[in-house]
Amino acid sequence: MIAASGAVKHEDIVDQVNKLFTKLSTDGTTTAQLVAKEPAIFTGSEVRIFVLTLEDLKPFLLVYLITIFVYFLPGKTG
Repeated sequence: MIAASGAVKHEDIVDQVNKLFTKLSTDGTTTAQLVAKEPAIFTGSEVRIFVLTLEDLKPFLLVYLITIFVYFLPGKTG
């Protein structure tokens, strides 16, 4: 997929693609044929589950509360 934005002419993009992408395969093999020839084998995956506790969040909560406190200080402008 090729995408361009802005003030570009379609013909200019096509010319650049034709000039730069000269080594792409022209083989007509389909995905189904490739899979039939050499099927993929699922070998497993890794799953990570993060459980955050209040202890984990305390530093962030402190910064959040200080930020709110300072923002709502009496006499604060802007």
